[in-house]
Amino acid sequence: MALEGFNNLTIEGNGADFIFHGQMIPVSILRSSKCTLKDFSIDFANPHIAQVRIVKNEGDKGITFDVEPWVKYRVTKDSVFETYGDGWKLHPSSGIAFEEETRHLVYRTSDLSYSIKGICKVGENTLYAPLWKDSRLKEGTIVAMRSWNRPTPGIFISNSKDISLYNVKVHYAQGMGLLAQLTENITFDGFGFA
Repeated sequence: MALEGFNNLTIEGNGADFIFHGQMIPVSILRSSKCTLKDFSIDFANPHIAQVRIVKNEGDKGITFDVEPWVKYRVTKDSVFETYGDGWKLHPSSGIAFEEETRHLVYRTSDLSYSIKGICKVGENTLYAPLWKDSRLKEGTIVAMRSWNRPTPGIFISNSKDISLYNVKVHYAQGMGLLAQLTENITFDGFGFA
């Protein structure tokens, strides 16, 4: 939804879930004033994140992991783990680790950094990464793999005034959930990222 040069416009979603495909900015508001976004959520059918579960951690010998069935991935001819979708491909290089039972962040892990080179398939959705070494990742740890690139925020607002967002949720965006710049008087009520 590219909203450019609008004045006194309201987009009322009535609880709609807008599901996007490919690599894009779902909503942009440019050079506009008195615009309101209400009652909808933003998500992607195929997020640019690969969720994996650590199956075995062999220390200096590397890590074996299962890729969730919904993740579109391949191992390239150069033995690199690559995720892909409509018009995009990605080589994850960072991520966040979560405890299997509690889904809390793994203590003292912050943003993970790892190597996805030298990958080989050892099962249906099971891969072995000999260069991924991290003793903090126990069997069962869930890792949300991504890259450092943030090309597309969920909502982008620029050069605007008096913008309101009510009950809008961003469930996924390849960039930040919201990026606003050179804009004054932004109101948020029930706005969130999850």
